[in-house]
Amino acid sequence: MIVGGGRLGLATAKLLRQNGHEIIILEKDKEVAENIAKEVDVLVINSDGTDMSKLEDADLEEVDIFMPLTGSDETNLMVSQIAKDNVKRIIARSNKEGNKKLYEKLGVEVALVPLATSARAFRDAVLKDIKTLFILDGEFEVIEHVIKNGSSASGRSIKDIKFPLDARIIIMYRKEKAIVPTGDTKLESGDRVVILASRNKLKEAIDVF
Repeated sequence: MIVGGGRLGLATAKLLRQNGHEIIILEKDKEVAENIAKEVDVLVINSDGTDMSKLEDADLEEVDIFMPLTGSDETNLMVSQIAKDNVKRIIARSNKEGNKKLYEKLGVEVALVPLATSARAFRDAVLKDIKTLFILDGEFEVIEHVIKNGSSASGRSIKDIKFPLDARIIIMYRKEKAIVPTGDTKLESGDRVVILASRNKLKEAIDVF
């Protein structure tokens, strides 16, 4: 479910539909909502996301991922507060860097602004459990990824993992402790790794996990 049918919300919906996801968009502007319904195969509800009856009509408890993507942090925070006890995950757009902690207190995953709030960043957060932290000069991305149980990288030293040349782990977190890794550092399930990669090698870097 996406709250906000603006440029970011619509682009994210299109990318997720291409991957077979069923999408509901809540859009408060009636004309914009009608145009979205004509442009992409999704269910569009004319609502700003704060009306609980409209959320109930949309079967909020059946929603896997709730995504407030409006241009207003006040709205995004409010709807996150309303939805947090009824959905499995919330991935929100933060329009101000200083509001990040407010989102984190709600247990919300946040794509940082302004550079990381691209539709592709939100798609990757949904499909690959990747958080884009920021983009450098449009050429490189810094992303965060959690090593899952059963990952081919778990239990292996970084030097034994075949990363593309334009990608590397720059820092990692194990049980909230920051570690600057070396080639001999072994990865474990649950590790949060922060990866710097050129955008054209990003998929290749992610695939090693």
